[in-house]
Amino acid sequence: MAGRILLLSSLLFATLFFVHPVQAQKVIGIPFTEKDGLVYIHVKVNGVLATALVDSGASVTNIDASLVESKGCAYRNVFTASGDKVVGCERKVDIQAGGLLVASRVTAYHFPASFGGLKVILALRDLACGGRVTFDYENQVLILSPPKK
Repeated sequence: MAGRILLLSSLLFATLFFVHPVQAQKVIGIPFTEKDGLVYIHVKVNGVLATALVDSGASVTNIDASLVESKGCAYRNVFTASGDKVVGCERKVDIQAGGLLVASRVTAYHFPASFGGLKVILALRDLACGGRVTFDYENQVLILSPPKK
């Protein structure tokens, strides 16, 4: 009897302290809107809701400087996708889409007034998080698939 109790307690100990359940990564759907062939989603930047343009050609995520603190920021020349030179800086922020952290290193600069309410240009590479993004235009949903193992 004592041997069985010892065996059961050993198995329980091993289960609690050495066997860690693997969290399955899920496929996430994020609603989007399309205007003039461009895809927009809602994101949270450090907890603040903002509109983001999903840019398949951007190498880095860009945000409007109004969303981050400028204190301690080393500004430098940055070239935008259109070739314009602006003054911006690299910042660490949390950008979440669909509850998933999609970007943490961004370039911040003052977006021109012509951008309207747009506050984030989200690089598709960041949104993919190493996995895949599928555009479901019929249902207007971006489908984020985790990386293959």
